[in-house]
Amino acid sequence: MLEGDSGHFDGFEEMQDDTDYYTRGKDKGIWYLLLYSAENGGEKKEIAYTVNNMGEMMAAAVKNLNTSTLQDFADAGIITLDNSATLVPIRKAQDGETEGVKDLILEVELNNKTQQVSVGSFVCKPIGECTIEELI
Repeated sequence: MLEGDSGHFDGFEEMQDDTDYYTRGKDKGIWYLLLYSAENGGEKKEIAYTVNNMGEMMAAAVKNLNTSTLQDFADAGIITLDNSATLVPIRKAQDGETEGVKDLILEVELNNKTQQVSVGSFVCKPIGECTIEELI
């Protein structure tokens, strides 16, 4: 039975012969990426797929892979994320944009001298909050 609006299967109703009540919480690991889908950008809910709609499951999985953050992948056990708070540049900042903008400065060694060179202003966010698309 589905309990509340959680969107995932929480357990079986009590059987007629007074057997135990079974539950299994949120799917973990790769199953979360395969079995959950968000409609219209909303909260991801578990979808029951059949052999006849495997194409839908594959489309949802591809979308989930593209929109999941690195922290989602770490939670699923797919990658190891040592410091999810490390800031990384995701795109060049637009004129007048200030939120999350950092100046990217590189240290370059030239003629045995180290110099700092400004590459420009970039929007940065914690790596754990970045999607694969943002990092590519």
